[in-house]
Amino acid sequence: MARRRSRRRSGKKQSKFLLILICLAAVLVVLYYHRYYGAASVQAVSPAAENAAPQPAVRTPPAEEQQQASHPDAAAAPGALADATPVPAEPASAAVVLPAGLEVPVCGLKNHAPDHELRNFTHYALCYREAYEQAEWSAYELTADELVKNASRSNDFRQDDMISTQSATPADYKGSGYDRGHLTPAADMAFDELAMSETFYMSNMSPQAPQLNRGVWKHLEAQIRTWASRFGKVYVVSGPVLDKPASDYAAIGTNKVSVPEYYYKTVLAPSEDGMTVLAIGFIIPNQKCEDSFWSYAVPVDKVEQATGLDFYALLDDRIEDAAEASADTAPWK
Repeated sequence: MARRRSRRRSGKKQSKFLLILICLAAVLVVLYYHRYYGAASVQAVSPAAENAAPQPAVRTPPAEEQQQASHPDAAAAPGALADATPVPAEPASAAVVLPAGLEVPVCGLKNHAPDHELRNFTHYALCYREAYEQAEWSAYELTADELVKNASRSNDFRQDDMISTQSATPADYKGSGYDRGHLTPAADMAFDELAMSETFYMSNMSPQAPQLNRGVWKHLEAQIRTWASRFGKVYVVSGPVLDKPASDYAAIGTNKVSVPEYYYKTVLAPSEDGMTVLAIGFIIPNQKCEDSFWSYAVPVDKVEQATGLDFYALLDDRIEDAAEASADTAPWK
């Protein structure tokens, strides 16, 4: 009996010892696992973080999605390349260029005629035709700043000795029944005394019926000054329509000044936004006109056909062609 009790106590001791060994082994295994597999995922959590509401995971979008998010209007169409080169924006349209001397027309085929003589004054120019004893055209630029009256009408009509063959004289018009009609108006040069005086050279005169000179022609001249104020500047060409040999016209005076049957004016102005130009022409009979000058408005192309002149030739051809073909008078009213 004593031996059996001794064996039982010895067996219990062995069992306890084995259990202790198993527990130590388990602890070692846990420590080993924690050291090599769990350290990277275990983070210290503050008490405040433990009580905070869980937050959804945030996904960092790819670069192309970030670009579309910052530029929603630039989202690419399906299948478009994300790294495609952007198309540069079109440059803003520039204001139309109006070069110096734009008002001076080109005489075309007639330029080789021996009686074409260019005469430059301080503020206008003309081309004198000896065969007709008058200018074929008289041209000037008038700006809004020049619409001031610093000079009174001088009425100093005189022969132009600077014309190589000399111009017509005041005596040629005396008793003829025709007015000494200004081509470049005196009133448009009232901003300067010299400019005003130079309009009274006889090279700037043409025989006009009094009813025309003091009627429709005068009203058109006043309207052009209104346009200069409205548009900032205008380029004006005036003259007789000389479409026949001088011998086919009636003539006045000792110098045989041809009496034209028609007169013309062309006017060009920058549009009010400055991006293009407007052009309008007038062909008016040399007689009393009951109608308004609007009744005689025509495209500048028609004036070119009647006179053989090329107006506003310094413009870009595309702009010139469009402006001179227009028959629309609405922008001028």
